[in-house]
Amino acid sequence: MDLNKMTESLQNAFISAQTLAVQHNHQEVYDAHLLLALLEHEAIWRQPCLLVSD
Repeated sequence: MDLNKMTESLQNAFISAQTLAVQHNHQEVYDAHLLLALLEHEAIWRQPCLLVSD
């Protein structure tokens, strides 16, 4: 996975997820780490939501 191809906000979320995993002595970054990082990342909530209709 190439972090350079991701938005800065998503890069920060991945870094936060890795930090969370290390803080909890986990050897791998799991989806729960990423979810928590995304929920804690306040910049995500400032982005407009896109609704897709059929």
